[in-house]
Amino acid sequence: MEKSEFELVVSPGRQSIFFVALAAIFFTCMLFHLYGAGSIFYEFGLTDQSLIYALRRSEVIVLCFVFGIRFSMVKEVLIDVDTDLLVSRYRVGPFSRDFRSKCPHLEYISVFRTKRDMFEVNLWYRKNRHYKMYEFEEAEKAFAFARIAATKLKIDLLDATVANNSKWLDT
Repeated sequence: MEKSEFELVVSPGRQSIFFVALAAIFFTCMLFHLYGAGSIFYEFGLTDQSLIYALRRSEVIVLCFVFGIRFSMVKEVLIDVDTDLLVSRYRVGPFSRDFRSKCPHLEYISVFRTKRDMFEVNLWYRKNRHYKMYEFEEAEKAFAFARIAATKLKIDLLDATVANNSKWLDT
């Protein structure tokens, strides 16, 4: 299967520093317990008691590994415009796995101002569901990105930067 480039990133994968720190703590805990189990085998050999000790630690090792993976996992959502596929890509470090599905009926792209004076670009589908695409500090950059995305997807663009005064823009 040949690998193709996706034309539009709907939701970029971002992970908060808090989740990265939690993942690091869980992986460190896992290594600590793995080292403890290994050092018991090194000191006492393969005895019944060292095996029981290692089995008790294995539960903690597996839990720490699972939580470490969970907190370091990043999800990206991409659209392949040519094949009309929605691709959910899950990444953990350099490893990734793609899950492909049919793209839902996309309705429009909106740009609105957040409470923090940022400009958020959203892709709306199925009436009230949406993907948060990007956040920009400047309105011009947000609208430039939204126009490109709306043109590629052949959908409408809504300016919702002023509360209760939305207007449709030409793409």
